[in-house]
Amino acid sequence: MAEHCPSSLIRVALRTVAASCHVARTVQRDLERVRQTDILLYHGFEVFLNRLLNKTAPDFSAVRIAVTGNWLVPEIQRAAALAVAEALGQRRPALAAEFRQNAQAYATEIRLAAEHLEPLRQRFRGIPTVSAFMNRPYVEWLGFDVVATLQRNPDLSVRRLSQLVTAARRAQARAVLANRQSGSDVGRTVARELDIPLVVLSNFPNPADPRPYAQVLERNAARLEAVFP
Repeated sequence: MAEHCPSSLIRVALRTVAASCHVARTVQRDLERVRQTDILLYHGFEVFLNRLLNKTAPDFSAVRIAVTGNWLVPEIQRAAALAVAEALGQRRPALAAEFRQNAQAYATEIRLAAEHLEPLRQRFRGIPTVSAFMNRPYVEWLGFDVVATLQRNPDLSVRRLSQLVTAARRAQARAVLANRQSGSDVGRTVARELDIPLVVLSNFPNPADPRPYAQVLERNAARLEAVFP
């Protein structure tokens, strides 16, 4: 969104966490990269980052983008993009108009990505599924009927797992939709017990992709379409 902004004005330090932003281990190198930023935008889920900000008095602007909900849902993604543009504009007022313009262009990309998925959403509508907790709002936006929810792996007791399988079987769930970043071991167990497919969805775009948000939607949709042709 800020791709046309001179790099000398806003330096961005990004760290891709392979497993999950909730459990990332902070190392000294990461702390140094954070300290080199002019402005740090964060979501609030980053537990390691919250600890860092609570312990130190940063000499940079740290701005939480307080947009609640699952950011894969197009309306939420759009709201987050506009909030990011506002935060950057407050930091660099001379570029505020450019940030807003870029955000509006990105909002158009979001709308087009959502419209592209509309036929699939109609196809998926009402299909009973088991969904990872983190993905549930996104899965419901896709049209699925979530009949049971997977908690993160460490949080699920044997008793709760048995209840989940029973509820899913009673509702005739047709697939388990797990979250790659939270782990798929529990989802794989539930799918095996129910003898239904397991689909592992990503909850995070890949910043290396040319169109990160649209492409994560497309990849997730392809995985689902393979199960529900």
